[in-house]
Amino acid sequence: MSLDDAFFEGQAQVGSLTLRPFTIGSMTACRKLGLTLFTGEATDTTPDDVQRQVVAFAWLQSTPVAKVLACLRDNTAQAAIDAFEWALKPSDLPLLEAEINRISQSVGAAAVDVVQRDVTPDPQQPGN
Repeated sequence: MSLDDAFFEGQAQVGSLTLRPFTIGSMTACRKLGLTLFTGEATDTTPDDVQRQVVAFAWLQSTPVAKVLACLRDNTAQAAIDAFEWALKPSDLPLLEAEINRISQSVGAAAVDVVQRDVTPDPQQPGN
């Protein structure tokens, strides 16, 4: 699949879950939840932490957006993720990890590095 095709993907069936496409909103939620595997900030993660992050990501991408936003706003996301984990099948974990690897390659290929520019002499004429 080309990078261009990745932007037109719809939902993905991963084991027993249907995942939404990864979006900028997904990235923002990953930052808020401390999912360093998805924000490029992962350093030394234990197997337990990897599992926790994979489960949280699965919840984030399979739960209706309105529910995710409500949980993020009222700080109940972790409780919702904990409850979600009880319904997740162990056979889904390797499938989720494979999907996450596929997504991370697409996100990495689409990443844009923004370089800080010096302040322009005239703020009314950006780019000079």
